[in-house]
Amino acid sequence: MDSVFTLCPGGHNPEAYRIYETCIAGSIPILVYSDEKSKGQVCKDSFAPFKQSNAPFVWLKDWSQLGGFLHEFAGNHTFIMEKQKQVRQWYVSFMRDFAYGFEEVLYHRFLQRTNIERARNKYA
Repeated sequence: MDSVFTLCPGGHNPEAYRIYETCIAGSIPILVYSDEKSKGQVCKDSFAPFKQSNAPFVWLKDWSQLGGFLHEFAGNHTFIMEKQKQVRQWYVSFMRDFAYGFEEVLYHRFLQRTNIERARNKYA
């Protein structure tokens, strides 16, 4: 993929697969986030994992800011290279932590279920 920046507009759920695809492709995601706009979403603050993990995305308050951002940064190769590097590093770390967290949940649920079954069988 040759795109330096990728627009990631929200759909039904603002946190969507296109954000992850953008990171995998080595592009810099551009997203719109506004506390006011997120109030109308079914999922309250679906960007929280990105915000909490300091995702190095380009965050705009609305799409009207896009032109100004591109005018200021599109020709700044140092900014672009550093931002792409940050996105790649963030993505690897974020997905690793997500996978470990998911495995932990599965492991603990498995232990809970097997302990329940053992207790049932012990007194059956």
